[in-house]
Amino acid sequence: MSTYLSGSRTIVCIVCQLHSHTVNIVRDICARCERLEGDGRVGGGGAESAPGQLSKVRQPGADPLYVKPKSRKDGVCGGCSKAGPIYEEAASLCKTCYQTKLRRHDLDLMKVKIRCVVCNKMRRRVRLNENICRKDYLIRGNGYGICIGCGKKKLIWVKKGGARCALCYDNYHAARALKRFVKSYTGLNDEIFFTLVDTVDWSAVKMRTNRCFRDFGKFLQTVLLSEPLTWESIEEALPALV
Repeated sequence: MSTYLSGSRTIVCIVCQLHSHTVNIVRDICARCERLEGDGRVGGGGAESAPGQLSKVRQPGADPLYVKPKSRKDGVCGGCSKAGPIYEEAASLCKTCYQTKLRRHDLDLMKVKIRCVVCNKMRRRVRLNENICRKDYLIRGNGYGICIGCGKKKLIWVKKGGARCALCYDNYHAARALKRFVKSYTGLNDEIFFTLVDTVDWSAVKMRTNRCFRDFGKFLQTVLLSEPLTWESIEEALPALV
């Protein structure tokens, strides 16, 4: 997730029509377009102006390009109930709760399908400030290459630590992810779960192994199995098929 300034808000820029963040409390304009307007290269309608031509917003009597936010008022946050500076007066949110609200809003925007500017298909965006899908973003950044995991020519998911495709990258981190789950496991049937974990060959753990152990571990945390463990007791604990 991109880092943005404190007190910023998520907007759809009136010039470039992209989702972005701004600290401008007067106009819904991103920092890039605001900077271009300041240079006189973008007019009020979003089109680039001729060199030296001033934007409409620079004419006398026009609204200012940027108004600095007022100093923060102290109060009690409506989210965490802590006292401190309030970053959003309408909902009475502190800095932490306000940034959490922005992140949630960004995640909601990422779920909305857009028309990718590369493949021209309706896909979920991978960046807030650009209408591009994940696949085309990876093609542009990483491209296709030989995966060091499977040895096949595939779309490279990540380059750090060696070029790997999506499947091999998940398998590469599967053992570490499963160890974290085992370490944090608490609840019912812990003796049964850890007995099963002792049989794991950690050098051969793949993403499918990780998912199976996680699903079974979460199942054991919700039921109470009798000892000694039998297939009949497991089948009785399983939810009924609808």
